[in-house]
Amino acid sequence: MHPSLLLTVLGSALLWISQSATNANEARRSADQDLNYGSFETSVRRCRLEQNGTLRTCNVLQLAQRGDTGLRIRFTGAGQEPDTTIRYTFITRHPQTIRPLKCDQGDCQLLGHPWIAEVISASTAHFDARGLPVQLPQARAMQGDCQLADQQIRCSSRTRSGQTLNAEADL
Repeated sequence: MHPSLLLTVLGSALLWISQSATNANEARRSADQDLNYGSFETSVRRCRLEQNGTLRTCNVLQLAQRGDTGLRIRFTGAGQEPDTTIRYTFITRHPQTIRPLKCDQGDCQLLGHPWIAEVISASTAHFDARGLPVQLPQARAMQGDCQLADQQIRCSSRTRSGQTLNAEADL
């Protein structure tokens, strides 16, 4: 076989192998994203919100997973005025990339194992009857944790100045 022909054949084979590996890596990355991203929303049986000693009830829980790093946990309930809502949101960081949700193309289900994560921030937001914000959300850096076990989720957090934001719900 002529040396230039041999080099052409070898070069084509290496290019094919390289493209196959790139395509496999892209497919794996896409599959991983489908498993790591999405949300889970449910009505809850018993739900309680507390901000600096003031108690409220809630009725909806939403968990949104955005990869291996963390989770957004949102509790929604009735506001102070008729037909208004309040939303407490906790942003957490997963321990050692342990996730509480299994997601497939954005649709997630609870995995069912105990889970605990560090709260890094939390916010409250109020909405009118049309779902429009009444004021800007009040977001703060917080310290605390969120735990999921035995069909119950509980988040507790505190600012450095001592303000508290807590929520818990039975699934």
